[in-house]
Amino acid sequence: MNGEVIVVGISSEPSVVSLRLAGVPDGPEPLDRILGELAGASIDLRSIERTNDRLALLVAADAQPALPDLVARLREAGVVQDAAIGSAATPVSVVGSRLNARLTIATRMFRALSREGIDSQWLTTSEARISCLVGAGDRVRALGALQAEFVEELEQLREGVIGI
Repeated sequence: MNGEVIVVGISSEPSVVSLRLAGVPDGPEPLDRILGELAGASIDLRSIERTNDRLALLVAADAQPALPDLVARLREAGVVQDAAIGSAATPVSVVGSRLNARLTIATRMFRALSREGIDSQWLTTSEARISCLVGAGDRVRALGALQAEFVEELEQLREGVIGI
């Protein structure tokens, strides 16, 4: 492989739910308490981002019924002031090599989803994967749209024109 961007597949993962917490005090103690509550409720944490006094978390969708009680405990403890629980969403990804080196891959991904009328959010990138969230009911259509968008790259891989 000579450093070129290579798309090798399209994937999806189990559904997630966003949990947005506001009014989280500075310091490690509030985060420790939040993570402890998640662990105590056996909630699978997939992603976490902190911006000022706000935390944005992605947790496994099967945890959604437990989130209101968890949020109530965090409010009572003074760890958060406000919270919003999102609806179930599904991560879909373009998988390959050196993907974060080319913004065009993410652009093509969002255009393909947009052409199908699929709303996407929560972009993450790495060398090997560009992912976003789509509505849980849009998973199959999203995977089809991405496969159609990257069909040329996927065919070249199958035919051995490109390799990894």
